[in-house]
Amino acid sequence: MSFPRSAALVFLIGIAFLASMLVATGGRPSLPLDDSFIYFQYARQAAAGEFFSYHPGDAATTGSTSVPWMLILALGALLGMNGKAMIFVAMGLAGVFLAVA
Repeated sequence: MSFPRSAALVFLIGIAFLASMLVATGGRPSLPLDDSFIYFQYARQAAAGEFFSYHPGDAATTGSTSVPWMLILALGALLGMNGKAMIFVAMGLAGVFLAVA
């Protein structure tokens, strides 16, 4: 089985993004948009059993616009991933999904 050229391109772009991000942040993982961190918050809340709630105990909100992505990230939160681990999980999954699309 050969490695598709598009998947190789996605991989190289991902590595370039990762390297430039780590250089720009002094080695700390980060993401370019606040949307990622909003999804992480909703995922943590879903993992805690408070679906669609941004803060513990708050009413449900419409801030999570991609329910499947939030639920995928919630699985990571259930496994104890947070902070830096969630950033790398999200970046890795996004790369995989992009490569197979």
